[in-house]
Amino acid sequence: MEKDLERESDRKALWKLKKSLLKRDGKPVDIEDRESFIKIYKGPAVDRLMTLTPAGLKIMFLAMHKILEKQDTTLIDIKPDATGLKETTFQKAILSCRKAELLSATRTEGKYFINPLFMYNGDTKGK
Repeated sequence: MEKDLERESDRKALWKLKKSLLKRDGKPVDIEDRESFIKIYKGPAVDRLMTLTPAGLKIMFLAMHKILEKQDTTLIDIKPDATGLKETTFQKAILSCRKAELLSATRTEGKYFINPLFMYNGDTKGK
């Protein structure tokens, strides 16, 4: 495989990947994540994401940014003024996200739960 890589940057990236997967004493090396990330689970929820309108996608990307701020949470706060969408477009987008079962409403206006079977920001080491 290394012979197939023509660019030096590709060879370096492969070397870094191999180095990160090394094991010590038969156990994987435990390296902390350097950057924040969100887990998006493949499956029906991702298929539903692809059916959203551009406004619905904007809502979901905003939701992703919101859960990056708070780890181990699925409750987010989204208001129309934060999205730059008109009120009617915002409400249609929220409704499409709810129909796709990516978001669910709470009793408090502007607060929504993200379906944790779709995406989640959790600890990679466990507790």
